[in-house]
This record gives sequence, C-alpha cells and structure tokens, in this order.
Amino acid sequence: MNRLIKIAVSFVAAMFFFTALGCQQTNVATDSSAHLNSHCLPSHYVNTIHGEADLYSDLYNNCDPEIIPSPMPQPHLLTSIDTEDVLNISPLQAAQYLTIAHTNGSDNQTNPFEAVGIDAIPYTDINHYVPSSNSGTNSTLSMADVALTCDGHYVVWNKPNHPLIYLTDPRNPLTLLAWEQWYVNFANGGGLSWATYEDTANNPYTYATPSPPCAADGFGPVTQEEWTAAEEAQEGAMQAFTGKPVIFNGLAAGYHTKMPAADALLDGPVAGGEAEVCAPYNTTEWLNQVTIEIHAVRTRKFFVCHGEDTSYGGSAQAIAFRTYQFATMMLDYDRNFTVYESYFGVGASNLRVQPESTVVMEQPYTITINTATDLLKPGGAYARRYAKCYVGGILIGECAAIVNPTQVAVAFPWPHRNFTHTMVLTGSGIYDGGTVSADGPAPGTSLAPNTAEVVFP
Repeated sequence: MNRLIKIAVSFVAAMFFFTALGCQQTNVATDSSAHLNSHCLPSHYVNTIHGEADLYSDLYNNCDPEIIPSPMPQPHLLTSIDTEDVLNISPLQAAQYLTIAHTNGSDNQTNPFEAVGIDAIPYTDINHYVPSSNSGTNSTLSMADVALTCDGHYVVWNKPNHPLIYLTDPRNPLTLLAWEQWYVNFANGGGLSWATYEDTANNPYTYATPSPPCAADGFGPVTQEEWTAAEEAQEGAMQAFTGKPVIFNGLAAGYHTKMPAADALLDGPVAGGEAEVCAPYNTTEWLNQVTIEIHAVRTRKFFVCHGEDTSYGGSAQAIAFRTYQFATMMLDYDRNFTVYESYFGVGASNLRVQPESTVVMEQPYTITINTATDLLKPGGAYARRYAKCYVGGILIGECAAIVNPTQVAVAFPWPHRNFTHTMVLTGSGIYDGGTVSADGPAPGTSLAPNTAEVVFP
C-alpha cells in the first residue's frame, strides 16, 4: 500500500465528483429537497432569512448547481468554525467537512447550517451588557441586570479598545430571565440551533472597574466560589429552559499564567467550553491548558481548541504551530467531545477546517490521564502513544503525539526504531487543497523549544 496519504480537495476534483453524481438543478417549487442539489433553499428557509444581511444570499438567489465535494474521510475529528468566519462556499458544500458552526445570534445565520446537518451555535454574551448595541442578549438586558460594587456603583467591564461594557450579575434572577427571553425571541423568529454559546464566562475580576462586584453578604468583593456557583445555576437553568446545551468561552490559559477560573464550570451542568489561544507557548500557560483538556475529558464535556492566529496557515511558521496545537490537543482528547477549531487563513473557500482533522488516534497505551505529569517522559517531552491511528481514513498502525512546551530542547522519548516517519502538512484548508501525509522524514533525536511532532512507524 502506498504510505503517502493526502487529503486534497480541489474544485477540479469536486467537479468530477459532482458530475459523477449526475446532479441536476431542480425546481424548489416542486421538490422540497432541492437544496441538496442546488444553491436554492426550500421556501421555509428562504422566508426566515430577513432583518440582517444574509451572508449566503448570493448563493441562494441564483439557484446555480452546486459543486458538492467528496465527503471527509472517516474517521475524523469534530471540526468547527468561528463566529467571525464568513464562508465563500455554501453551507451544503461545507457540510462535508464541518461539524459545528459558531454564528451570530440570528436565524439567518443558524438556519442555513442547521438545514444541511451542521450544528449551529448562536452567539450570546449574557455576562456583559453593551447599552450601545441591540444585538444578541443586549436587546433583552438592561441596567437592572448589571452587577454592583459594595458602595453601589455599576461594575464597568473596562476592556481596552472596546465600547462601554457593563458586567452583569448571574446571582440576579433578572439576568437569567433576559437570557431566556433572548431564546424565546430567537425561537419565535424561526431560529434553529443545536446549542447556545456563552461568551466570557465566570470572570468577575478582570477589567472590573471601579472594583469587582460585591459579595452577597455585603462585606467585600464577591469570592470566586460564590460567583462560580451562580454561573453554574444560571447555565443549568438555561439548558433546562431551552433544552439545548450551553458551550461557554473562558478556558483560554494563553492570556495569563493563572489558571482560568472558568475551568471550574466543567464540574457543573454546562455541556462544555472553548479555549481561545489553545496551546500557548508559555510553559505554565501550556500546562494549565493541558490540565483543562484532561479535566474536560474526565468530565466528558466539550472542549473547543481554538486558535487565534488568522494569518495564512500554509507558511512554515503556521504549519509548525498547527502541528504544535494539534499534538497538544491529542495528548488527551475524546473523539466525541474534543473540537478542533483552527483559525488560520485558508484559500478561496474561507472554510477554516484543516486536513489534520483526518488524523485520528485511538487505543492509547496509557488509558487514563489524571494530570499533565502522566504525560511527561524522562527526557522532558510530553507525549502519548496510541496503538491504532488513521490518516485520511487509512489505518496506519500506531502513532504518537509529542510536545516540547519548554524553552530548551528535550529528548525524543522512544527508540527511533518504533517511529520512522512524521506528519507533514502542506497548504492550508482541506477544501482548498491542503494535505496531510504520514510519510514525512524520521524524527530527530530531540525536539526544539516550543515544537511538536506527530510520528508514525
């Protein structure tokens, strides 16, 4: 068998696939499934696209035949795109590679994704109130929901380069009512979704001006424990009200060497959380991030590993970091709950799903990871070995993820006779011709600072 396995989807190959299917343009008026073969959406979806500018209207209005790419090889990881991503292809084309779509809080964003089987997560920020905005939960929040200091002042969330933002109070029943009312408005408007996104959870201190919220007893600032309990109660109530999971943002260890307080929410009713700046270079922050990953796996909660670099992902520097982020995520992950959200720029499609999403590791030799120390090897690398690994749907055999998050070189952790090839990435974006190969050169005897390898026999 040829060991070279590449995932490369080009428009030429996609056109061949489309032609082979024999897809024909269909009439929406007479065929309710027409959206499966054309840019036309069924009338009940067209009718829900109103109010805000429809990012996909150019696709749906022309009713041109779509080029449907080949499905992503199985098995593959859960994939996701960010709220800010605007696709230059239709949701149906993206559906071959995309599991989850973070969107804004309007039905014209969520419904096209839900219509083709992509799980939509509309954005909300119930933890903050922006009086100058009427988007999302700002339309249902008010100053009555804002947290107060012990001397009665509103708590301002004084984040640099942002408009006036207030911190809301999860202990206030009105805040939960505002969140629930947002969902009622969304659902009554025809909005469809899989889950609800909660931005910047469980952080009553950072940027709080003139001081953090007051404790319930009125004596000094609120404790983290009191605030966490209120956040958990609010998230649990929202999930019960909507029947939808809540996925919060706040697991980024890459902003500060202190462990994010939102990590505690993984022990509550919430369905999971997102880590921006996933896989930071700072060693302490990296260890905190891995600890959060382990916590998410242990509690069987969703963990979204999100990158922040939006530069083109095919440069040598970007590929090195993609390998570093990917290997870090694979040190402890759950195929059912871990979500890979690369944010690097791609080609014309703007679908930021990378080909390494088809590298799937199963049957770890060390079954349970309790702490980051369980991943530490004698030479200083953090690594995990798997007995069964796939690349692009092809079973390769065993493999391993190895990371050096320190500022000094560390030794390769196993005899080289076990692993003679490395993962090689080219390009950026699986839809735009990016590839992954299990046929790279043999790994070196050491790993340079802040680097990683994925290795194969």
